[in-house]
Amino acid sequence: MDLNKMLSPNTLFNIKIFGLTIPVTQSIVMMWIIMAVIILLAYIFTRKLKTVPEGKQNIVEIIVETVNNLMKSNMGEHWKSFSPFFGTILLFLVFSNIAGIFNIFPNGEQLYKITGISFFEKLPEFSIEPPTKDLNVTLTMALMIIILIPYSGIKYKG
Repeated sequence: MDLNKMLSPNTLFNIKIFGLTIPVTQSIVMMWIIMAVIILLAYIFTRKLKTVPEGKQNIVEIIVETVNNLMKSNMGEHWKSFSPFFGTILLFLVFSNIAGIFNIFPNGEQLYKITGISFFEKLPEFSIEPPTKDLNVTLTMALMIIILIPYSGIKYKG
């Protein structure tokens, strides 16, 4: 298969707003799915928190402590400012890669056979792949970090 075709984003559908056509790629749909899963899990795992953790609260506290310790060891005294951002990036990357490894969701052709909805017939190439496969996603994440570091240096060091 051609490398250019493999790396180019697969446009699933277009959204027209104010005369502009915005392509919605497979990577964007996968990011929406991953964000929805993370938000749902955050809601489920953070309901009814207790002072003395038990059950699912232990899992959340382990994740938060791991991210906090990582930030403390790498970022110095201002680690608290960076911990939520890098924790979110870490969770997004973990869920993105898990989605690519365990391809448990049906592709477009299988969804059409299961549901009979004609929309899925037009999406035979749709499959669950990590959004980080798209160079645009990877580049955007890199740019966010490249901008954050000098901004933080100016903010904290003057």
